[in-house]
Amino acid sequence: MAKARVNKTTFKEILDRIIDGESLRQICTDDGMPSDRTVLRHVQDSDENFEEYMKARALQAEKISDQLLDMWNESYPIDVKEKHTEILRRDKMSYWLDKRRTQLQPRGSLRNKVEDKQDSGEITIRWGNEDG
Repeated sequence: MAKARVNKTTFKEILDRIIDGESLRQICTDDGMPSDRTVLRHVQDSDENFEEYMKARALQAEKISDQLLDMWNESYPIDVKEKHTEILRRDKMSYWLDKRRTQLQPRGSLRNKVEDKQDSGEITIRWGNEDG
C-alpha cells in the first residue's frame, strides 16, 4: 500500500501528536500516515511549514521539560523517607564504629590487655609485652 501524501489536515494532526509527545517515526507508522521522510520533505518545502514544525517541536520540548520537573518534584511516601534516613543513620554509625575500632587496634608488638575486675569495679589496661 502506498503511503499517504501530506496535506494540511494530516500535517496539523502530525504536529498535534508531536506536541503530545509522540515521535515522528511512531506517528508515521500508523495507517493512513505518510512516511517520516515525506513529512520532513514537506517541512522543508516552505518556510511556513518549517515554522509550524519548529513551534511544535519547541512545545514538545517544553511539555517534556514540565514532565521531568513534575517527576523530580514528586514527593516520596513518608515511610520511604524514614527508612532511607534510618539506613543512612545506621551506615554512618557503622562507619564511625569501624573507624574507631581500627584506630584503637594495637599495632606491631603492642598488645592491648584489658582486665575487667568485677569485684572492685576497676578496669586495668596494660600496654606492652609483659604478662601478668
